[in-house]
Amino acid sequence: PISFKEQNTIYHRSRIVVSVNNLHARYFFSNRLPIALSSGAVVVHNYEEGMEEVFDQLRNPFFFRTTEEAWDIVDRLLGRDQEELNELSLESRDFALRHLTMPHIMGYMVSVLRDYKVAQENGGTPRVAVNPWIRCNLL
Repeated sequence: PISFKEQNTIYHRSRIVVSVNNLHARYFFSNRLPIALSSGAVVVHNYEEGMEEVFDQLRNPFFFRTTEEAWDIVDRLLGRDQEELNELSLESRDFALRHLTMPHIMGYMVSVLRDYKVAQENGGTPRVAVNPWIRCNLL
C-alpha cells in the first residue's frame, strides 16, 4: 500500500508498478491508474471490461486477468532494457496528461450538464452522454 500523498513520487521511482482495482465494473479504474501513468511508470494493472477501448492507442498499461498472468507480464517487462521501458512510460504519461486529468474530465461533466440544461429549456431530451474515458480517445 502507498499513501495517496506518496503515490506520484514512489511510482516515478519505480521500474514497474503493479496495481489492482478495489471495485470491479466495466470501464472502471480508480485515480491511481492515471496517477501511475502520469508519473512516468510502466504499469501492470488488473483488467476490467472496456479497458481495451480506453487504452487502445497505448502499449502501456499492461492488463492481467489472473495473478499468474500478472507475474508473467512483470517477468517479461523486467527482461526489457530500461530505454524501452522509458519509451513506454513517456508515451503513457503524455496520454494521461492529455486525457485523464481533472480539467478534461470536468470539461466532460460540464458539457453533459449543459446538454441537460439546453434539453430541459427546449422541452427535449439530452443527447446520450458518452463515457468520458472512451471519449478521451475520440478527442
